[in-house]
Amino acid sequence: MSTVTLSRWQRTAWQAKRLLMASYNRFQLDTLTVNQKSLILLISVAFTAAAWLSMAWWQEAVNKASSQTPSVGLGGYSLVGPPVELTQMSYNASGITYSPETDSLFAIANNPTYIVELNKQGSELRKIPLHGYDDTEGLVFLGGGRFAILEEDTRSVVLVDIDPSTESLSREHGKIVSFPITYKRNKGFEGVAFNPQDQSLFVVNERQPRALYHIQGAVNPEAVNFSISSPWSLEENSLNKSDLSGLHFDQRTGHLLILSDESKSLTEANLNGEWVSRLSLSSSKAGFERGVPQAEGVTMDDDGMLYILSEPNLLYRLAPPSAPVRAQGT
Repeated sequence: MSTVTLSRWQRTAWQAKRLLMASYNRFQLDTLTVNQKSLILLISVAFTAAAWLSMAWWQEAVNKASSQTPSVGLGGYSLVGPPVELTQMSYNASGITYSPETDSLFAIANNPTYIVELNKQGSELRKIPLHGYDDTEGLVFLGGGRFAILEEDTRSVVLVDIDPSTESLSREHGKIVSFPITYKRNKGFEGVAFNPQDQSLFVVNERQPRALYHIQGAVNPEAVNFSISSPWSLEENSLNKSDLSGLHFDQRTGHLLILSDESKSLTEANLNGEWVSRLSLSSSKAGFERGVPQAEGVTMDDDGMLYILSEPNLLYRLAPPSAPVRAQGT
C-alpha cells in the first residue's frame, strides 16, 4: 500500500485543539465572562471540525492509494476444505507449479525424485519418475510444455519438456544450467519462479544466506550466457522470514509471493522488497486450524486460487477474496 501521511497543518489542528481544551479545563470557570466562555467554545468547535475533516481527507487518500496499488491481497484468502492428502507422494513433497495449458498442477518430490500431475481439486492424474536428478527442490512451468526443475545440491535448473505422452524424464536429456552460487550444504535453493514477460527466473536460497536471485537468459534454449542479480538483500530486509521455502511470481501485479516454513507465512512483496500483503499459515481467520506443517511450495492458477504444498504430502487450496485481483496499470 502507498504511504499517506498527515500534513503539517493537519497535525497542528489536532495539537492545537488538545492544548486549547487542556487550557480551558485549567481555567477557573467562575472568573470567565460569558463572552470569554463562548469564544473558547467556538474556537474549540472550529479546531475539532478541522481535525475531523483532515482525518476524512486522509482516509479518502489512503483508500484511493490502495485502489491504485496492484495487489494479490493475501490477507483476504481463505482455506477451501481440508488439506488434500496426495497418496502418490508418500513424503518429501518439495515444489508445485500450475500449467494453464493443461489447467493442472505439477508437484515435485525429492528422494525419490518424481513429478505428479494433479487436477485443481488435488486428484492425481499421473506420476512421472525422474532419473539421474539430484535433490529436486522446485518446479516451475515456463510455457509451451516446458518446465524448469530446480536442484539444490548442484545449484542448477534442468529444462525439460512434459507432454501428455511423457512417462519419465532423464536428466541427461534436459538442458542443464548451473549457477556459480555458493552456500552451505542443505541450506541452498528452495524455490523457483518464472516471469513470462522477460523470460527470467527468480530463485530463493533457504538460509545462510537468505537470498533472492534474478536470473536472466537461463531459460532461452539459444542463449549462451546468462546474468544473475539480487533485487534486494533478504539478509537486511527479510520481510520477517527466518527461512525461505517457496516462491511464485504473479504476472498480473509483477509481485513475488514468498513462502516461509519456519515463519508460517506467505508474503507478497514488490521487486523493491516492499511488503504488500501477508497470509499467516496458522491463522484461524483464513481457516487454518492447526497451521501448515513444513510448507514447501506455492503456486497460483488463472482464477487466483492459491495452492500450497506441504511436506510430507498435503495440498492446501485457498480461495481469493471476493474482490478480483487488480491488474497492473488498471
